[in-house]
Amino acid sequence: MDRRIWLNSHFGKKYPDDIRNSDIIWDIRNNTCFEHTGKMYLCGQCGGLLVEYKSEHYKYFLADRPAPFLSKLSAKKKALRQQMLALRDAMDPTMHATQSAAIRNELRALIRERNVRVLHCFLPMGSEVDLYPLLDVLLADGIAIYAPKTLKGRVLENYRYHGQEHLVPGVFGTRHPAGDEPYTGTFDMILVPGLAFTATGDRLGYGAGYYDTFLKQHPSAYAVAVCFPLQVVAALPVEAHDHPVELVVTGED
Repeated sequence: MDRRIWLNSHFGKKYPDDIRNSDIIWDIRNNTCFEHTGKMYLCGQCGGLLVEYKSEHYKYFLADRPAPFLSKLSAKKKALRQQMLALRDAMDPTMHATQSAAIRNELRALIRERNVRVLHCFLPMGSEVDLYPLLDVLLADGIAIYAPKTLKGRVLENYRYHGQEHLVPGVFGTRHPAGDEPYTGTFDMILVPGLAFTATGDRLGYGAGYYDTFLKQHPSAYAVAVCFPLQVVAALPVEAHDHPVELVVTGED
């Protein structure tokens, strides 16, 4: 079988036709270290690992081989999460407020431009971008806003947002709109939280996988990352389950 076809079927990724089979190393007999771009794709069917060692060139490791690379990837992600959270938490309060306002302005213009009528928005916690003033404006504009309720098993239930005064406590220190019947329809746009992003849309979340799962369930929604400029980095470690966003809003456009 053509290795490219096999890899496409296993990893759910379209590899360009100009990748030669000889460029895809089928089996590595040892775990020697090598330079790579940081992009790694794990196959959920066979447990194999595909590693991009230079642009559009890949090494494939059998299921019994990738553990050292996966452990390094996990450790790298954990360290990045700690670093990016510390950077965001250390922001000057005036800068945090000023940049939050710029981000809200950019988001409002984008929502108008795309004629969004049904919006999914995370409810900010800690040092995340302050979106509550924007939500008040959007409610006045008649936009239907839904916010998540976090459940076990990487599941988000979504309830209509009517203002902060109607929020109730949830798990992990979260809050969510009060309600009995979750919304099960579609969204025009989803505002996505995270700790770090690249300009091309790769995302480093908090590690639980909620939004990776949620975005896969809503492929037609326009996924927009919301973050401060300091959270945009040149590259991130990427795994097969990591879902990218289509746009990163930082308030600098």
